[in-house]
Amino acid sequence: MFKNLFKSGFFLLLFLANSDLFGAENFHSADSTIYEKISPRLLLKTTSLLSIKIVVPDEPEWKALANDLQRIIKKKTSLTADISTPDPLKFVKGWSGNTIVLGNLGNNKQMARLYGMRLSYADAVYPGKAGYQLATLIDPFGSGGNTIIIAASDIAGAKFGTERLINIIKDQKESSVPWLLEVNIPIITSDYFNSKIKNEDVLLAAMKPVKENEVIADALLAVLAGIKSSGEYYQLSAKPEYGDSYKKLLLGYASFVNKYPSEAIYQLGVRKNMWIQGEKLLQNWSVIEGSGLFSDSERAKIVSALFLTCKANYLDNYLVRAPESAPRWNHEIFPALSLVGSCNYFMNYYKFPELTEWKSRGDMIFRGNTSYISMDEGSDYLAHLPVANIDYAMLSGDMKFINRSLRPSADLHSMMIDNLGTLSGGGDTYPFGMSSAYSWGHSQLLNAASWYYTDPIYNFLLERTRTGPFPGQKMPDLIYPIHRYIAQLKTTGQPDGNLYPKVQAQEIEKGVYDDLKTLIDQNVPEFQESLKNDDLKIQKKDRMSVEQKETFHKLTFRSGFGLNDNYLILDGFSAGKHGHQDGNTILNYSAKGRLFLNDRDYIQNTPEYHSGLVVVKDGKQRKKPPLVKLDWVADLEGTSTSRSIVPDYNGLDWERTIISPEGKFFIIYDDLKIRESGRFLLKNHWQSLGTPKIEDQTFRIEQKGVNMLLQNLAPADLRMKDIYGHFIKYWKTVYPYPFADNETVLTEVINEKEYIKGDHAGFINVLSSHSEESDAVQTKVISSDIIEIQQGKSKWLAVKGAVNSPGYSSNGTFHLIGDQEVVSASVTRLKIGSQELNFQHPVLFKLNKKSGQWKAFDLLKNKISYDQSGEPLRQGEIDSGQVQWKDDSVKTLGIAPANALKESQITRYDSFRSMQVKDSNKLYSFNEQVSSSFATDLNSDKKDDILLGGISGKVQAIDSKGKLLWTFSAKGRVNEVSLQYAGNRPLIFIATENWYMHVLDINGKELWNYKFPDDAARKEYKGNLIGITNIRIANKNGKDQEPVIMVGTQFRYLYELDLQGKLRAETALYFYGIEDMEYADLDADGKEEGIFALEYYYYTLIKDNELITGKSGGPGWKIAHVLNKDSKTVPPTVLLGTKQSEIRMIGFKDKVQEYWITNVGGEVNDIRHGDFNNDGKFEILAGTEGFQFYVLDDKGNTIIRNTLSDRVIKVAGYRQSGRTYYLAATAQGILYLISENGQIESKVQFPAEIANILVGKDNSEYRIVLANGELY
Repeated sequence: MFKNLFKSGFFLLLFLANSDLFGAENFHSADSTIYEKISPRLLLKTTSLLSIKIVVPDEPEWKALANDLQRIIKKKTSLTADISTPDPLKFVKGWSGNTIVLGNLGNNKQMARLYGMRLSYADAVYPGKAGYQLATLIDPFGSGGNTIIIAASDIAGAKFGTERLINIIKDQKESSVPWLLEVNIPIITSDYFNSKIKNEDVLLAAMKPVKENEVIADALLAVLAGIKSSGEYYQLSAKPEYGDSYKKLLLGYASFVNKYPSEAIYQLGVRKNMWIQGEKLLQNWSVIEGSGLFSDSERAKIVSALFLTCKANYLDNYLVRAPESAPRWNHEIFPALSLVGSCNYFMNYYKFPELTEWKSRGDMIFRGNTSYISMDEGSDYLAHLPVANIDYAMLSGDMKFINRSLRPSADLHSMMIDNLGTLSGGGDTYPFGMSSAYSWGHSQLLNAASWYYTDPIYNFLLERTRTGPFPGQKMPDLIYPIHRYIAQLKTTGQPDGNLYPKVQAQEIEKGVYDDLKTLIDQNVPEFQESLKNDDLKIQKKDRMSVEQKETFHKLTFRSGFGLNDNYLILDGFSAGKHGHQDGNTILNYSAKGRLFLNDRDYIQNTPEYHSGLVVVKDGKQRKKPPLVKLDWVADLEGTSTSRSIVPDYNGLDWERTIISPEGKFFIIYDDLKIRESGRFLLKNHWQSLGTPKIEDQTFRIEQKGVNMLLQNLAPADLRMKDIYGHFIKYWKTVYPYPFADNETVLTEVINEKEYIKGDHAGFINVLSSHSEESDAVQTKVISSDIIEIQQGKSKWLAVKGAVNSPGYSSNGTFHLIGDQEVVSASVTRLKIGSQELNFQHPVLFKLNKKSGQWKAFDLLKNKISYDQSGEPLRQGEIDSGQVQWKDDSVKTLGIAPANALKESQITRYDSFRSMQVKDSNKLYSFNEQVSSSFATDLNSDKKDDILLGGISGKVQAIDSKGKLLWTFSAKGRVNEVSLQYAGNRPLIFIATENWYMHVLDINGKELWNYKFPDDAARKEYKGNLIGITNIRIANKNGKDQEPVIMVGTQFRYLYELDLQGKLRAETALYFYGIEDMEYADLDADGKEEGIFALEYYYYTLIKDNELITGKSGGPGWKIAHVLNKDSKTVPPTVLLGTKQSEIRMIGFKDKVQEYWITNVGGEVNDIRHGDFNNDGKFEILAGTEGFQFYVLDDKGNTIIRNTLSDRVIKVAGYRQSGRTYYLAATAQGILYLISENGQIESKVQFPAEIANILVGKDNSEYRIVLANGELY
């Protein structure tokens, strides 16, 4: 089967397993039903040479070939054929009359138009070296006349093709040429079309006339993809086997569509179909229908089916809902391009009246598009729209869609490719190696820019991707480089970094800005008015406090283009369709051939997952504002700098200033101005790759001999968090990143304290990398406003605020004094010696200390802007001059004696000293890292025993006194171990990373195991989960029926097995991995409903096999926790803990009921409940990433809130001596004991991270499980 026909064959497996469900029916050419009788167009296959025209590239050797053709035509017809060079007007309007066109995309504008219509594929790759294609295009523009193309990549191929056409003309008795499709291509090109032809019957048999079934719809889409692939292969290779496959698939598809039009329209309209095949389908057909493969009756069937396909395209839900004018995204732009291409065919040859309306819907998406890039975010998503714009321009002949959009789009894409040839994140980002500049057809963007402009950077970045240090990245555009707009095959050397700005930013387009403003203006709470609690009362609309001219989309520092050069990119956009809150964060920092900081995630969008600031105010986290204000961005001819601000971010303004002296390292100031009084906890995250270490106040990250240093120079506490699951999925699954074995979140913390409006706080860091310790950057804190940085023999002083010294004074907000230069930022007044300089508006000022030459630059010097034709406008200095300069003018600047950052300056959380846990309290040692644990009575002594599961697959049962009861070896790392009851029968379930479920009896004997499928379709690449995630016993069919076993996995798939281990059903949820799940009879009908906390996007409830998707909250659900599951009087409800800092209580009665929402200040790590104080009411305990411990009542109101010293991993409650206590385990192995009134009574330091708190059934005793395997 074709290697690129479909992503996987899993739909075939499901169909074969359930073929009796739908019946069997094969669709072949024998089925003669026609959906709508259409007489196929008249095909004039022969091309008369009388009055034929020849269009040839304006190059001598090519013109000589036209002369050869002219001579043979004159000899045949006695007429002189007209020879002309390409006419740009005909690119726009097309042409009529019989015509011969020679050349390719790069040298013939009229051939370029055919290229855009996919009637020609001639570029530098196809037909290839000395190859050619002769093809007859029957009336390509519907204006009359045929076009014969001599498609060639080079003059050698053109000579062979011309010679062949001349011989064909010689052989004809008449003054005409028969229909042609002749291909002579080199082996390297032919290899692109060498997929084996198999399984057409299987593909066709999988189509079923069924609605509401995603799997069966996939079957139809696979046939559609097969038609497109085989048709394209036949058009480009002329191999008969591809023609046979094309015919069989197309006639089978036509039979199905004509017989079942309603079902076909439904299946073509499923969400997964973005119509990426539509325009290709009709454009290939318009060439091949003249081939003689099909009889007229077969053509009638096919045209009927294609017309219905076009209608289904017109009915696409995204197109129907799209406003007339708005910024667009891929779900709109792809079906629009498909619709325009499809309608072009029918409008050229059939003139049906409805086509005008249909095509206008597709045109509207492009012509009403207010953005040339995208309203979405993410390096992949940002390229979808520009690529479609190119195709639309070339298809329609309207070059404004290239002239206005290509350069900005290509520049933004280039900014997001680092010096190592990897794509930076920002928004939805795939795992490392899954996508590159050669993925999804996106190489077309930089290829087209290389064709259209002379700038070598576009081709160079493609070359760096292909030949750089990570050649194992997926590059499907190189596997099949056909129709990628490669106008020339050339290798581009490394550009001179001095010719390009060291920093630049690109503005958010006005269309995207206006659309975002409209959405915010129309914002209404997503929850019902009946919901009542404190969070709802203070809910506020997002505010747009940044003007469009102040915005930036991305901002990139690049010291050069070498593998060792520094690259750092900052995001300015916390909006878009997928809403990643990464504004003002660092998406990627690479240097010395390594990726050190990398924001790479598809489904986790909160500030916790980005390299930037997290703000917890009064125990709450609020959504980050959508836009970042750019104060300045400029390359000061070597030293580069930027300042950007997130205004009104949860009660403060976050100002990030970055300075890179001569591109050597980065000084990063994160200054925070308090806007609203309150208690603030402040965290500064850095998403790092490599082996981490804390050395004093410095993070050191090592990758195979290369080190990154992040030197903290302001009072803050340093923490580290290993993110194992994310690292495995995003860095070791697709293309293993070779230089790191860990992914760690580095965090600087300013612990919670009271601030009043106008107060300031902040972080200062110096970010650098080195291969040799002698080259390491050294830093020293001189005072609160001055730091000293030294690398080798070079030294710099960085000064915050104004400078006032006898030799140099400035009212700038920042100053950098180096050995060679002085930089003053946002300055209007300077005095250097006796000379005063004044500027009407703030400028960036640079003084050469040796020569006394100075230059002033606009604050936004390197914010890119473009003229009407799309060309970038570059700025130089706005003023310059010379002063008398003495090198000792700024030697002291009034600097106080050096004093390094002291431990006493770091604000600690509380005065409680941690008590070390006594070794005598250790109950047991598992001797392995624990990955799951569970408390239950295993030996009927009415005391809780412990089940421990480890990373090697070891599972042990420990009794309440610490005695080993039994050991079992599971297949793979244990994700979950539990004991559950099927009626009165206890069963132990083990879920593993290796896709195994083990079922044991209470004595540890295996009853059976089940290996679940782990093919690519079921694995998915994105997310943090691996293998089998959850196992639950469920009475989903009623308590009078045997319960079933429900199994959740890392990607959508939910399995149902009976108690004997036989698979009964499989369901795909929406969307991504199953973090947690529970079953309870929410509506008291005797059957349990399933509730699923999906890692992205919504939660899901299953009622009687019906999937009910929650439409509020998210994205990202962490915990599903049931209240009153076994109550006879109170309907159960479910607490959902989210990644959006919320706990939501929901229930179900005829429909999902949402009762309350409470913001708990961070991603929810744990929820427990119980009547711990014996007052007859539940208390709900929660621990979060925001260092918060909460106790809520059953209405979501806060009873107790404590900000602790670190992330709260686990919580619990218990009673002792008649008193109620709450337990909270934080990262770094600290256990807090909190009284009923919220007072911290004590905290105990354990020797390792706490993995779990296991409390007995009567809440009278507890056990602590450590991650290192120790049990206390």
